[in-house]
Amino acid sequence: MCSKNRSEVAGFLKLYLVFESSMLKIPLDEFMEQVIEGGITAFQLRDKNVPARKRVENGKMAAGFCRNSNIPFIVNDRLDIARILKADGVHLGDKDIPLDIAKKEFGEFFYGYSCNNPDDVKYAAACGAAYTGIGPIFDTSTKKDLREILDKNKIRELTSLSNIPSVGIGGINRTNADSLKDTGLQGIAVVSAICASESPYEDTKILRDLAEKL
Repeated sequence: MCSKNRSEVAGFLKLYLVFESSMLKIPLDEFMEQVIEGGITAFQLRDKNVPARKRVENGKMAAGFCRNSNIPFIVNDRLDIARILKADGVHLGDKDIPLDIAKKEFGEFFYGYSCNNPDDVKYAAACGAAYTGIGPIFDTSTKKDLREILDKNKIRELTSLSNIPSVGIGGINRTNADSLKDTGLQGIAVVSAICASESPYEDTKILRDLAEKL
């Protein structure tokens, strides 16, 4: 899946789940069944709050569910774990291995890149990123080293700089997702809104419905 056209990428960005196992209220297998039934369109293994060994164990289980449902399985930051788990994609940011180097040395993946300003978007485009993650959009407790929070005008500015599909991230939930209409985003990425849910199926379904209206 390392080669994808833009329409395919835009489709799987619709409801992009960024996974943190430390937030789960139910067993991982039940969680995966519920979020897939609820309508996630992509899964990113972030799981930064657990040791690498546990991250790999969680990733193996999650990747199996994703492959059975034809949902892209993406790993955050860790190219080594992505190779171990035979991931489809890798998501990088400005503090990770440079995107151009990663693409050259690990070309079996498609790549997403976190963008917060015009220079980020231009770099992602120059390096051939498959998609960009635009944010943070709202305040969030799931990421400690927050960059500037982006308002709707700044989101529109960044999404208009290239024809790379974009997903919004940062504090998005069922109460504020509707405010992202007409910003040029192809979808929303969520963490706690699903991972910390007592009812992952219901919350995933609501968020998918909201994402479809962007």
